[in-house]
Amino acid sequence: MFPQAATDAKRRNVIGKAKIKIYMKILENSRDFRNLIRKNIGGILENNSFILKFDNSLENQEITKNWIFKLVYKRDKIIEIYNEDWRDYVEYFFVSVDGKELFYVKINDYETLAEALDFLKLKILQLIE
Repeated sequence: MFPQAATDAKRRNVIGKAKIKIYMKILENSRDFRNLIRKNIGGILENNSFILKFDNSLENQEITKNWIFKLVYKRDKIIEIYNEDWRDYVEYFFVSVDGKELFYVKINDYETLAEALDFLKLKILQLIE
């Protein structure tokens, strides 16, 4: 192998490892944010008479479609909080009301998960008032 080719191969390997590290951090943040949603947003909705109708984590996890994060709460309207996929774009958390997507939270756009959660809380409170 020529010296330049070896250098290029090493560079690609370093870049590949960096991308994997970034992706793993996104997956970790997504998992943590799902837990924050279940704990915090679920509490807000339940305290406002919404009933949890669906939580993907309570479904059979041997079925791959149940790996996709989704919470459904119902009162006079149906509020869904979800990811569209369990592999790609897991940093996007969508919110729909009565089947109409209203907004999303991209957790990568925030310095911390707490900031992203504060934004989501504010939007949810606006929806239920």
